Formats: sequence, structure tokens, C-alpha cells
Amino acid sequence: MTLRQLCRGSLLLLLFALVPLLTSCDPKEPTNELLNKRHDNPSYVIFTLKEAKLNDPTRWDAEPTLADITLTGREEKMTLSLTSKGFLASEEQGVSQFSVKSTDTESDVVYLLEIDYLDARRELMNGQFIENGQDRIHQHFFERFTREFIRGKWRTYAVKEPEELGYDYRYVDVTPWNQPYNAPESKFTGTSNPMGFKGLIRFTRADWKFLLTIMLMHAHQPKIYNGQAMPFYNNLYYPIDQESDISLNVTFVVDAGTTDLTGREEASSN
Repeated sequence: MTLRQLCRGSLLLLLFALVPLLTSCDPKEPTNELLNKRHDNPSYVIFTLKEAKLNDPTRWDAEPTLADITLTGREEKMTLSLTSKGFLASEEQGVSQFSVKSTDTESDVVYLLEIDYLDARRELMNGQFIENGQDRIHQHFFERFTREFIRGKWRTYAVKEPEELGYDYRYVDVTPWNQPYNAPESKFTGTSNPMGFKGLIRFTRADWKFLLTIMLMHAHQPKIYNGQAMPFYNNLYYPIDQESDISLNVTFVVDAGTTDLTGREEASSN
């Protein structure tokens, strides 16, 4: 064997030895969080709205719980099914809009809003958003959007001042999530870990009709920011990397609903 042949053979052996090393250094595809959220996507959403009376109106500003209300027995249920056009309400399975009273009509009236998610088999899947640490990155928000005519264009923005919303909300979640609030093991976590699967809502503006945007946030980091939770009306209150698992517009008719804001949401050309 000549020197040239020996060198050529040694070079080939070296190349074969380097192939596994070169392959192992190839960058891996990044994980797509949209496809690996650790929960399924709902096929059905059920909103249940139960009328109640606040036992002591002063409790509203002092972290009310389910123990602070008395249900009247009146309730409405809205079932939305996932279709090719998105989630649509079925009047055969409930109402297409909610009819409620304002605090001007009855000062102690309040509503318990419960949210349930079902999979394609119609099995309850709320636990997928709560268990195994998912409660640390999920939270419902209850927002209202309005439009203004600015510089020749209609512009949409979220109402961020609580006194301008026309409604107020309190998280009343309990842990464990699937136990009654008065069970011995139940603990009120509506303030420390707001989820919004159970909440109290009341309507402070009289005689109007509007769209309430109910959004389930899926954060990519803990939702509690510097020890604080974001308020129910603004999912962008803190700079948290996030996306929405669900975002739905639900129509509420307050009292007679004379002022209709569902079309342009208080659009103004001034």
C-alpha cells in the first residue's frame, strides 16, 4: 500500500467517525406550544347563569364567596357548539342571550356565572385547565370592547376603566374545583388563584344591551405577576406572554335593553 492510499484510507475512516457527531449537533425543531398545551380543545361550552340575592350588599367589596348569596331558583343556560363557523349558540339547548336585571332595578341582585367545557364526547374537561399545575397559567377574563371614530377610521379598544364597564365581577373559585363550596375540604381561592369557572357578576348600568367577551387565557408563564393577579376586565394588565384558549362574545340584555351597544359598541364620530 502506497503512502497516498494509506492517507486516503485514514481520511475516509475519520469522516465516518465524524458523521454521528455532526448529526448530533443538528439543531432540533422548536416545540410548538400551540400543539403541546397539555389539554384538549373544547367542542362545547356551557354558560349557566343563576340569579341570586346578595345577603349583605356590603360584602361585595370584601371578597364575597358563594356563602354570601342566596339563589332565587331562576337560571338560564347557554350551550355553544363548535362548528365550521366557530362556536355558535343553540336555542334548542338553551338561550342565545342572557336577560338580567341591573342593580338599579334590584340593589341586591347578583348572578352566579358557571362555565363548563366539554370535549367531543360531551365529557366534562374543566379539570384539564386546572389540574397538574394548569391552574397557574389559566384564567378567565370578562371584558368589554368599544369603538371610536378616530382619524377617519373606526378603532376598537378594550374598556379599561372599571367604572365605565357597566358591570362588576368577583372570582369565587374553590379548591378542589369539583367539590361543593361548603364541603369540609373546600377552600376559597377566588382571590389568591382566580380562575373564573365560578364567579359573581352584577350589572351596574341600567337598561342596555351589550357584548361581554369571555376569554380563557393560556399563559406561557405564571399568571401571578409580582404577587398580583390581573383584574377580571384586562388580560393585558401585566406583561405576561399568553394566548387565548377560548374567546367568545356573549350577549347580555340588562332590564329592557333599550340602549343597544351590540352593533357598534358605543361608536362615536365626535
